[in-house]
Amino acid sequence: MIKALIAFQDGTRKEVYLLTRPMEGEYIEHAGERFQVKNVTHITANTNTDTPPKLVIKVGIGRKSSHAMENSERGFFTGI
Repeated sequence: MIKALIAFQDGTRKEVYLLTRPMEGEYIEHAGERFQVKNVTHITANTNTDTPPKLVIKVGIGRKSSHAMENSERGFFTGI
């Protein structure tokens, strides 16, 4: 399991657990909605600290189904 942070355009960040590290362009599902991964950032941590490393996932437009693209209530990330 990988602990990650999903970053939405409105500034909301949600901590989640993932089975694997997502790749850019791939879709992940969160709260019943699919989001396209736009960027994955690894943030390191020093060895002499209790702070764990982070995986930050910036996501794009949410999809209600694989065929009909709809705007997510969270919006979409445009900072890439």
